[in-house]
Amino acid sequence: MVILDPGPGVFCDNAMASHILPLAPKPNKERKKRWFQNAMIELNKLGITGAGDAGVRPEDISIMEEVAQAGEMTLRARVMLECEERNTFCPEQAEKLKVFAKGKKGLVGNMLLNGGVKLFADGALGSRGAALLEPYDDEQNTSGVMLIEEADLTEVVKQVSQVLLRRLFSTENNHSGIHLASRSTYMR
Repeated sequence: MVILDPGPGVFCDNAMASHILPLAPKPNKERKKRWFQNAMIELNKLGITGAGDAGVRPEDISIMEEVAQAGEMTLRARVMLECEERNTFCPEQAEKLKVFAKGKKGLVGNMLLNGGVKLFADGALGSRGAALLEPYDDEQNTSGVMLIEEADLTEVVKQVSQVLLRRLFSTENNHSGIHLASRSTYMR
């Protein structure tokens, strides 16, 4: 969605991903690593020791894993995976990430933690894009917009749930968890 009133130039919801990001220069791995390290330094200066990032691409999580394994994490970070194609799940890429590996709660003393998977069901509240059951009080001509069809969202959530529940409950010493994961018929 591109907002034209009060003036052009505000990109909301999927407009950034579909119109702007494909045209933006792509930083290399070293530059991204340097940005992450500089961000940790600046946050630590403010006394911030932990943060969450909802919507991190697999290649960026991989960079964070390298920093964590090198013992250079000065900030506890909980990351949510966002696949390259928005509102999908990419189990093949998730499998390659150590922080999402079977049975892992976090890396290097839990400095890098798995926060799940980021999906965008509807737009943002401030842009009047959040899907409401009734029209907005201050904008009666809209009740928001869904960014993914309900059936597609349900399917993606099932895929994510099946993979994450298997990981959460599949340890050799967790009989009840294995039983729960194998009996999860509500997710089929």
